[in-house]
Amino acid sequence: MRIFNLSLTYSVSIAFISMLLLQFLPVASASAAEPAADRPIADKWALVIGIDKFADPRIPTLKYSAKDAQDFASFLVNKGNFQKDHVLTLLNEQATHENIAAALGDTWLPRRVMKDDLVLIFVSTHGSPKELDVGNENWLIAHNTNVDRLFSTGVELRMLVDTVKRRTGCDRIVLLLDACNSGAAQTEGGKGLVRTNNFDVNSIVGEGAIVISSSDASQRSWESKRYKNGVFTRQLINTLDKGGDKVPLVQAFGGLQDSVAQEVRFDRKVTQTPVLKSKWKGKALALLAPPMRPRTIQAPSNSDSLFPSLPSQNQPASSFSSPKVTPSYSSDTPSAVTGIAKQVEKLTEEKRYAEAFELAHKGAENGDSECMKQMGNFYCFGQGVAQDYYKALEWWHRSAEKNNGRAMTNIGICYQAGQGVEKDEKKAIQWFEKASALDIPQAKYHLAMCYFRGQGVPKDPSRGLELLKKAADSGYDMAVNDLGVLYLEGIGVNKDYGSAVDCFRKSALKGNAIAQFNLGRCYYESLGVKQDYVQAVNWFQKAAAQNNSSAQNYLGNCYAMGRGVPTNLPQAAEWYKKAADQNDAAALNNLGAAYQNGIGVTVDIAKAIEYLQRSVDMNYGLACFNLGALYDAGRGVPVNHAKAVELYTKGAQLGHCCCPNAVGLHYFYGKGVPRDYNKAVQWFQEGAKRNCHQAQNSLGWAYLKGKGVPRDKATALTYFRLSAQQGNKLAQDNLKNYGN
Repeated sequence: MRIFNLSLTYSVSIAFISMLLLQFLPVASASAAEPAADRPIADKWALVIGIDKFADPRIPTLKYSAKDAQDFASFLVNKGNFQKDHVLTLLNEQATHENIAAALGDTWLPRRVMKDDLVLIFVSTHGSPKELDVGNENWLIAHNTNVDRLFSTGVELRMLVDTVKRRTGCDRIVLLLDACNSGAAQTEGGKGLVRTNNFDVNSIVGEGAIVISSSDASQRSWESKRYKNGVFTRQLINTLDKGGDKVPLVQAFGGLQDSVAQEVRFDRKVTQTPVLKSKWKGKALALLAPPMRPRTIQAPSNSDSLFPSLPSQNQPASSFSSPKVTPSYSSDTPSAVTGIAKQVEKLTEEKRYAEAFELAHKGAENGDSECMKQMGNFYCFGQGVAQDYYKALEWWHRSAEKNNGRAMTNIGICYQAGQGVEKDEKKAIQWFEKASALDIPQAKYHLAMCYFRGQGVPKDPSRGLELLKKAADSGYDMAVNDLGVLYLEGIGVNKDYGSAVDCFRKSALKGNAIAQFNLGRCYYESLGVKQDYVQAVNWFQKAAAQNNSSAQNYLGNCYAMGRGVPTNLPQAAEWYKKAADQNDAAALNNLGAAYQNGIGVTVDIAKAIEYLQRSVDMNYGLACFNLGALYDAGRGVPVNHAKAVELYTKGAQLGHCCCPNAVGLHYFYGKGVPRDYNKAVQWFQEGAKRNCHQAQNSLGWAYLKGKGVPRDKATALTYFRLSAQQGNKLAQDNLKNYGN
């Protein structure tokens, strides 16, 4: 889970696929999917769970499970080539059944992990034996698990790997379990609920997975007598550290088995033998090896705009979205920053995070509220410490108790978004109002957004605009950018492109990536400034350097069409790939179209379908059109006109201008649906309203032939002219043939 603060942006895409009366490009053969052996690990993600305290008093406490998780998470970050913000740690009260399920299948892994990535899950807790469950299943015990309701409050062990695969599409998963279900209730130092057999690892492992359990099915797992860790976890860290980033995990496992067995045999006179089961596909996994294409977690762009964006022929206006938090490293007021906090800011700017964290901790323990706020920031971003949003909130609360307005703002946004705490929009308003009373621009900005959306307060755009202007007048770059969008759209103010450009420029010069993109769009589209593709590229490059996916996608467009830069199709595809790696819907569509048509890449219909489907899943209308065309043509998939109609209909509902014409053509010719001229005309009319030249031509043809409407040559010619004026070749031919 990454927390961000979003500002306004808008986007458009280019289409590589055209459809004229169901005449499609020739079928190209799909290239074979890349074999697992040739798929390097693109990026690495870890969910680390440690629980030694339980809400149900019948569940015995453990000594070191939470510390095991903390130590392993720190090891992954410091020596395992996992980025700090790619490791989520859930400890004790944080590790509820609901939070674990959300991290696995909803709010964390599925929003970050891609097919070519690696997912690592580490769990240190109790496990339940099959005998305790009516369904004869093993369960991992969450902090709030009730032993009488394992199904509704536990974590089903057998489904862990399958859940991650289904929810992320990733088929490379490592599961490390320092938990068993034997004897802890009777014997101090063991993990489990009753004396019985341990997990059957064979029932856990799935295709593409490696599962390592801390002990064999007939054994218990032990906490150490020598140090404050479980034996398995400490020896796991030692073994991996010794092997480094070159030794495959399966090869290192032999040393792990020996070291665990030796310590437990010597100290406890019993046996503990870790077990490994693997269905890994491809090249042997070196767990600590650096990923090949690590990604920076970036604030979503156009899909998360706070205001409706400019409609275009390729993309409908985006909608309001939930806010997220961006902790700020700047102070509330210049006088509020102590010498220590200033030093922390400087170290942070230099990316010396470990030093900055230690210094901030020192200041925070001495009661400095700004340092407390900075501690929350470090935990939020995983800078200098393993990422932990719950600890971030703890530090922000401590800072807020000392009247730190920025900390109050961050707490408010967490309540508003339901991140780290239960969602409570009214509590969010309370925190924003407290911070606004301290004249914090960020708080005024977020309070303004609440009034615009009607979240926690009655919807009141006038009050929202008033607060937004106050935040902008204070120089807050997010507010300045958003005020620019209001001028661009004429929302609450008179439409004024010049004022919009002024706002975007002011915010862009402060380094705001979204404003830089928006300013580039103004140059690209000639909004308030003379069209200048060179300037557009300049601002897109600045935003793209900050991983703004919309800017990266637009740079792809510029290189594809030679706008502001020489045409360079491979470079265009590279920019689309960078944006697509951040799940930018427009870029996913463009990359899919590039693979379909060999635009800067080798034709690969399988990849084209994969990327287009991902874009469709994100409700991108143009991708619905493009993927529908593939089903119509039978390129990479069997011909399926009914599926094509389904996709075109979805695209039409999403606002894409040409999808209504595509649906209408299928009704006109009876492809995938029963022939129905009346329905065809209804769809043509909808497309014509959206100024789609294909729909205008189709509607003209219907009037010319009297299909679904009375025959009317004059009306037919009117629609042919409208279409021909937009360059439609079929309409131009129709005018020549029937214009006399």
